[in-house]
Amino acid sequence: MKSAFTSSEKRAIAGLATIMAARMLGFFIVLPVFSPYAIHTLGATKWEAGLAFGAYGLSQALLQIPFGHLSDRYGRRVVVGGGLVLFIAGSLMCALSADIRLLTLGMFLQGCGAVASALFAWVADSTAPERRHFSMALLGIAIGAALVLGLSIANPLAATIGVRGIFAGCAALSGLALVVVCLMVEPRSEAEGSVGAPVLNQDLASLNLAGFIVFFSMRAVFFTVPLALEAQWPKPEQWKIYLPISLLGGIAMMTGSRLSDKGRARVMILTALGLTMAAYSMIGFIPAMGAVLVGYAAYFAGFSMLEALLPAAVSKIAPSNARGSTIGVYNTCQYLGAFFGSGLAGGLVDRPHALYASLLVMSLGALVGCACLHRLDERPVDKRDARKHDHPSVTSLEAKANS
Repeated sequence: MKSAFTSSEKRAIAGLATIMAARMLGFFIVLPVFSPYAIHTLGATKWEAGLAFGAYGLSQALLQIPFGHLSDRYGRRVVVGGGLVLFIAGSLMCALSADIRLLTLGMFLQGCGAVASALFAWVADSTAPERRHFSMALLGIAIGAALVLGLSIANPLAATIGVRGIFAGCAALSGLALVVVCLMVEPRSEAEGSVGAPVLNQDLASLNLAGFIVFFSMRAVFFTVPLALEAQWPKPEQWKIYLPISLLGGIAMMTGSRLSDKGRARVMILTALGLTMAAYSMIGFIPAMGAVLVGYAAYFAGFSMLEALLPAAVSKIAPSNARGSTIGVYNTCQYLGAFFGSGLAGGLVDRPHALYASLLVMSLGALVGCACLHRLDERPVDKRDARKHDHPSVTSLEAKANS
């Protein structure tokens, strides 16, 4: 099979997917129950709940670049492990919180475990460029599985052990991820000893804008739609909504990633952005619950595709000795989007027309920017970078021959 994964790539992807799935499962279980818990149980206003929801994104945004840079210099394992420890501490603080202020601090501390840049850079270190979109998609499938499970069991679990118990479970799941990190074999990165500056160019600017809007919209949608579902759909039955649309998202992610690795990355990114824009139109402007559910499904499909396609595109453009830092810039934009998206959702939750009109305008800007990514699919594969995954000595031998 052309571009088949090597055994070392398979081991790396399996380990990293396990880390990511365990880490994100706890996060996804919280998503559908957070806003009702903060408002109805802790007595927070919708604005306070939105800020608490966004505190995680703010600390993630502040630390993505520093953590990415540190992973370039000192290795991925130590940064991922340290970030998981911070997430565990934040989860325990959330579990012990009795008011919205302490919950906000706990969410902020959770976000200080900003390991996404190091993890995506670890994937890029471990796989050849021509398999990178599909590698990211496999990680995305693990995240998608965590999403399906988390959203499906969130409300029944909250009814059984409470939201505080869910936060304690987040800590336990991240502890499992920490064990896997300690057992992982970290490949030697080209970044060691020669850390460079993040790349800044028009392509990355467009991808960073798209990343900002993806997470902005994710927080806005996940803050507002669960409240709408809660009003018209019994919580124990909501898994029947989340399961099929999450599976649809997984199929869309795999399809988009396969086509992207065949030279259609720009088209797939534009398609995914188009799906999210169609979703905003249905959720925000058609009051019928059927339209909200169809829009929710379309959003999941587009969001799932972008979650795999955008970081893969960034990792292809980034130089190997600044991969963590460059992905850190991208992730910073994402989590700034999460912070501002949560705040706007909390302020405009009772004005869905204004909220979703804002998402449409922003997404149109991202669509125009990504339409200019003509060189993304034309970039030649770095053959030496691809061969070093199977034969690590190739690059050094070529350097000696040329000297």
